[in-house]
Amino acid sequence: MKRLIFLFALACSCTATFAQRIHFTDTSNYWKVISFDPDRAIGSQMWHFAGNVLQGSVVREDTVTHKVYAISNHAPDYDTNEHLVYDYKLQMGDTIKTHYARHVVTAIDSIQMNGSWYKLWDMHGIWADSVASTGMMLTDYKVLEGLGCLSTPMFPDFPFTFEIYGEVVCFENKSIRPTFSSNPIYYFDNTASCTKSFGLSVANVGLNVAQPALYPNPVNEATRLYLPANFEGAVTITKVDGSVVYSQEIKGGNSILIADKITAPGLYFYRTNDSKTGSTASGKFIK
Repeated sequence: MKRLIFLFALACSCTATFAQRIHFTDTSNYWKVISFDPDRAIGSQMWHFAGNVLQGSVVREDTVTHKVYAISNHAPDYDTNEHLVYDYKLQMGDTIKTHYARHVVTAIDSIQMNGSWYKLWDMHGIWADSVASTGMMLTDYKVLEGLGCLSTPMFPDFPFTFEIYGEVVCFENKSIRPTFSSNPIYYFDNTASCTKSFGLSVANVGLNVAQPALYPNPVNEATRLYLPANFEGAVTITKVDGSVVYSQEIKGGNSILIADKITAPGLYFYRTNDSKTGSTASGKFIK
């Protein structure tokens, strides 16, 4: 009898734990997104569900298969079929097709939200023939399980930028901001990032970053590599072939302007080496 009671209590505990996990389609979800434009003005927008509709798209989540689908309202063809947006079972190297592009998993990590582990994917998009010539730019992005894309929540459904680039800086579920074991991207810590004032330029985006971060990406005239306040060491930027386009020892200063150092379109990599702490960091960006 005691064993039955124990098993029942364990089952209830497991059920309760599962029920507490955050799902993308929770109607209590709120995302705060900042956007960058060529004039360096930065605005913010709150994303949230109205029933099963998010920013004009009808969204459905299958919690058994761990997939999220949407009927998109985006151009160019306003397709009324349901399309895959997220697949939380993706493995390294997997490729999925969403509404307008194919997406390849280039890295997988995990972080804790409210003490529970959630997967974090790096995704690389590949143009579809129907939109490759529209002048829009396809960008890489990150996806956090339950929260969605860290550019904008529905970005994978239409993963292109044209003069505007967005990033999530704050997230709420059931009126509570989940705590992260580490920043899922750049300065997004879901505490200070929720109240940061972005003003009329990107100059203060990188203040007090815990790790190097390059913003905005893709590169425009306002793009900077933001460094921790006490950083002292080397900063290097290379092309895909390994050739160095910029290398400098930095002491003090909060950021480095990138736009005047990168002139040719392409994929680039940055690497920092803090001589004081011995820590290194790297990332990629496109022009």
